[in-house]
Amino acid sequence: MTERHRTLGQKFTRYVVYLSLLYVFVSVGAAWVLTTSWPFGSARGPRTFDAVEIETSDGVTLQGYSFATFQRPLIVLAHDYHSASGEFQGFATYLSRNGYDVLLFDFRGHGKSGSSVVSRGVFEVEDVAAVFRYIRSGRTGGLAGVAWIGVGSGAAAMTFHDEAAELSCSVLINCYDDLEGQLGRDFEDTVHTGLYPVGSLMASVVEWRLGSPLRTIRPVDELKKLEGRPVLIVQNEGDRNAAGQNIGEVLAEAAGPYAQLVIHADDPALLEGLAEDIGTRQAILDFIDDNL
Repeated sequence: MTERHRTLGQKFTRYVVYLSLLYVFVSVGAAWVLTTSWPFGSARGPRTFDAVEIETSDGVTLQGYSFATFQRPLIVLAHDYHSASGEFQGFATYLSRNGYDVLLFDFRGHGKSGSSVVSRGVFEVEDVAAVFRYIRSGRTGGLAGVAWIGVGSGAAAMTFHDEAAELSCSVLINCYDDLEGQLGRDFEDTVHTGLYPVGSLMASVVEWRLGSPLRTIRPVDELKKLEGRPVLIVQNEGDRNAAGQNIGEVLAEAAGPYAQLVIHADDPALLEGLAEDIGTRQAILDFIDDNL
């Protein structure tokens, strides 16, 4: 082997090492971002709402905002991953003016709530449990007369809790069907390639952080506990699984014969706050009026 060939071989080896280290760094960094607190969302409650603190069983303090007379049906608003309760300011005020008590809160690691880890619903089920306890402490009748409106992870977290079936009705907006599929769609939208094999290390680190295999985190299976309860599924038209099915249709089928489905064709940013999206907002209010 000539000196030139030896030099080229050494350069090639260095490049492989550098690229491998870069892959590890980017993969671990991306996984950390996906599971680390997000304090950047708007976390201000409506001015007419009272600020409240809700304690979870694992020691996290959640920031909440309440407009409660304790004489009207109650609606809980649960925001999405990497968002905060402030996204619901306009919709919360709209609901309170339409005759409902309203409670909105920041999930752990979001807005003004504590904790440094987020999980798209896995750990947040403890937050749902804490909100349920808070509601029971101030209302007679338990979760009867209570509706849950959740966006994305705020919808998924509710499905993971066994007491979700005690709610009078539920609205799931842009809920994912299974977490592995959702991460795959997010990865493909960002990197323009499938999660596996390129994102395998990132997925493994996320699984380690969550303590559960991604393929086992499936709201579509949890929805079976809501059979017999009124459920409204609101989904963007473009949200489709690997088989090309609209995720809303998959979720509605899993939720049973009382599930209703609204397919939303516009910008998903309008769907989250529901302040400008008059059509979807009215469909949700009509559903709540009929079932709460």
